[in-house]
Amino acid sequence: MSNESDQPMQAELGNDGKIRTMVNDSKTNKKWFKCSECDKEFSRADNLRRHKMIHTDEKNYKCEICDKVFKRFDRVTEHKLTHTEERPFECKMCNNTFKQRRHVVNHMKTHTDKKTQKCNICHKVFYRLSDLKAHNLTHGNERIFKCHMCNRPFRWSNNLKKHILTHEKNLLPFKCKECGRNFAQKYYLNRHMKIHKSTSEKLSSTVSSLMISIPDIIDTEITIR
Repeated sequence: MSNESDQPMQAELGNDGKIRTMVNDSKTNKKWFKCSECDKEFSRADNLRRHKMIHTDEKNYKCEICDKVFKRFDRVTEHKLTHTEERPFECKMCNNTFKQRRHVVNHMKTHTDKKTQKCNICHKVFYRLSDLKAHNLTHGNERIFKCHMCNRPFRWSNNLKKHILTHEKNLLPFKCKECGRNFAQKYYLNRHMKIHKSTSEKLSSTVSSLMISIPDIIDTEITIR
């Protein structure tokens, strides 16, 4: 039983003497070449021919250097580049070069639309590695990160962060005995202590009020009884 999606099929004899099955697309009037092994369709006969090689164990293309064999001519051609220093496939994002096309294709997947090349000195980011390298030259040996405690300069922000930790013991020498919080100056400690004093006074006042009201509650209960 056929349905509306069925497409008329034709066959033609290729130059190699083999019969190729074609499917006519009624909507676009375009011919599609169908693989007789897996029914996959291709718009070009040469694409179908290359595809059909995956269904056979034949490897007719041999590398003259290492004797490795391949099913496809383009594969052995690309493989031969591994025996040379040529790296003809270039990543347009970072200018890295590769010997094989599939390597650059896989590499390109590591890139996103975001800027991924980051300067370790000022943290400015770039799309391309070449742009980052050119930018790094503007820094030279300058030390732009300065410690606010001792004014010691550093070239890298991470080194400054590590250095500041050495001041940690002396950064907050004034400690609150009530809660253990530390402060850089005694003035801030004294101001903080007022919080504890206020809280203590409120608590004391609340307790006193409760103590005063307890006898009244007892007298009221006795009178009722």
